[in-house]
Amino acid sequence: METDVTFDRLLLEATDLLFQDDLVKAQAKINKALSRRAGEPRALGILAGILSAQGDNAGAAALYRNLLKEFDDEPTLHFKLAMECFALGDLYVGYEEITEAIQCDPENQLLQKFKKHVAYAMGLTKEVEQNPAELPDDLYQAILHIHNKTQKGLERKQGKEKESQNSSFGDPQESPPTPKSAPPTPAPLEEEERTPSKATITTESHPEIRLTMHHSSEKTDPSKGEASSSEVLPDDSEKPIPHHQRMQYIVPNSEGIYTLDPSGVDTLTFSREFLMFPLSPGWYLREHLILCSRKDFQVEHAKERSRGQDNERCITDDLTGRLISCVGQGTAILKPSKNHFFIAFDIHNTPLYIRESMVVAFQSNLKWESGWLRSKSERLAMLSFRGRGKIFLQLSGALFNLEIPDEEFLLTPMEKLVGWEGYVVAQCSQGELVQAAGSGNLFLRD
Repeated sequence: METDVTFDRLLLEATDLLFQDDLVKAQAKINKALSRRAGEPRALGILAGILSAQGDNAGAAALYRNLLKEFDDEPTLHFKLAMECFALGDLYVGYEEITEAIQCDPENQLLQKFKKHVAYAMGLTKEVEQNPAELPDDLYQAILHIHNKTQKGLERKQGKEKESQNSSFGDPQESPPTPKSAPPTPAPLEEEERTPSKATITTESHPEIRLTMHHSSEKTDPSKGEASSSEVLPDDSEKPIPHHQRMQYIVPNSEGIYTLDPSGVDTLTFSREFLMFPLSPGWYLREHLILCSRKDFQVEHAKERSRGQDNERCITDDLTGRLISCVGQGTAILKPSKNHFFIAFDIHNTPLYIRESMVVAFQSNLKWESGWLRSKSERLAMLSFRGRGKIFLQLSGALFNLEIPDEEFLLTPMEKLVGWEGYVVAQCSQGELVQAAGSGNLFLRD
């Protein structure tokens, strides 16, 4: 099938409008997309999400069942169908679909935890280890809904049994026989105050993303005692960094000699050759790139993240090591791997997708998720970012920034792909080629 850039753009716009809860416009966009490609699976999936958001759970469930006829091994479809079934009150059908989702994705720990809570809420098991309030908001609300449905069902059943018993005995004071067995009654769940998480979509027509790249050829003038121009000033300050907060380095002859002073650092500074930053309020960084650190800080190994929850797989790379989360009052200094250099992105609520192995540091206040870009023979791990903050990559060659033309698409070998920013649809096409369309920029390496 030939590429239809307009169709891809309509899907992207419909998804964006769905996130913004503009369901009317989202459905109008997806209807236009389906008029171009009737029955296209991605469009049907988005339409199902729109119907679900509108409260048409039966219509959404019908679409998911239709998609499962073609993609019966897709765990996400089984999970979404289960959620619609729970909303409709078809608890046992939903439970079966959750079971199917786990069979398709047996390593998904979040699904397994959710299934245990579903079983407990339905009265199928007598105990559960984790508090359901620790689940993501949508799953937690589903557990409450299942529990309430189960409780009402038990109350109706008990009411009917009582009526039957009263009609079977002439004396209403006579005690009815005790039933041989009864399903366990789930413990009551209390509704806790929870702030629902919701993705923030920027309304700017051209979301800003600043790409900062520095060259080490400009050296410090020792007579002036100031750092080189490879320093980066914080966004919220137009004034130069005070001298005592700067990092100075001298490169005499052909050998690199860097004079680093991590004391009193309260702002970020970096060049192609090093990165120094305070660890408060928190950063993610690669353990193999740590040159040194000052003072104490806490470290945890970062794991693959999906739907805001950590999975079992640690994010790691042979060259840069594991991604670790650091929180504390100290200072960290990173150096790039041999024959590599640092480069920085500064995002402002713009969706940013970067090859996982290239990400070496980012601020912990950013929202991020793990994902995959799949071809016929390869599965490329990606990290997506949203929010406001800084992200650092390391490269061994030049970085190319290509704006995606309107109503057209770009093709690039997967090996060349670094990532993309903006509202872009990227997918594998024609073997190992990545096809990108939409509104944004594509980042490639040489």
